[in-house]
Amino acid sequence: MSSVDQQYSDLTFRIAKPEDVFQMHRVLEGIIQRMSVPSWFAPLSYDELIVLTGSAGFSILALSSSDSLMSMSSQKQNEIVAMIIVRTLYLGKHLKEILESVDISSENTALLEVVAVREQYRGRGLQVILSNLAENELIDRGFMTTLATVHPDNVFSLNNLFESGYRIIKKDEFYGGQPRFLVFKKLIK
Repeated sequence: MSSVDQQYSDLTFRIAKPEDVFQMHRVLEGIIQRMSVPSWFAPLSYDELIVLTGSAGFSILALSSSDSLMSMSSQKQNEIVAMIIVRTLYLGKHLKEILESVDISSENTALLEVVAVREQYRGRGLQVILSNLAENELIDRGFMTTLATVHPDNVFSLNNLFESGYRIIKKDEFYGGQPRFLVFKKLIK
């Protein structure tokens, strides 16, 4: 059993599989469309999700079981209620330059690309839980540090990252000129 595969309250957490990408994309688009400040979020395309859930990273899903009628019979259907998407390869030139300027090696460094939680599941600590699970998975894979970008006005995500031990290393522009704090954490075994 993976260190990610676990139960918490009424949710199950697991590493995403390629067949999850369609539903992940649909859920992510819905969350972004309903956000009060969409500029806090940098959306990923379907193709980016495929790459980040496969060769260039991994994703962890929080799933809630709900009863639903499917094909005239009652079955359990797992619904994605939250996710974290982690980039382990191809950090990009701009990010590598920033890391170099603050004496942080980009080698063995991963980027928490997206943490998204459906509205009705917010306030339950899922961002922190998903971040912790991702960090444990990164440690198992030999990563030493992790990063994330957060819009300066997104105090909810910023406070969750601070609670998880991240610190701001720089404010810069990402995603086509959007202001973001770049936050950093050294992973500890």
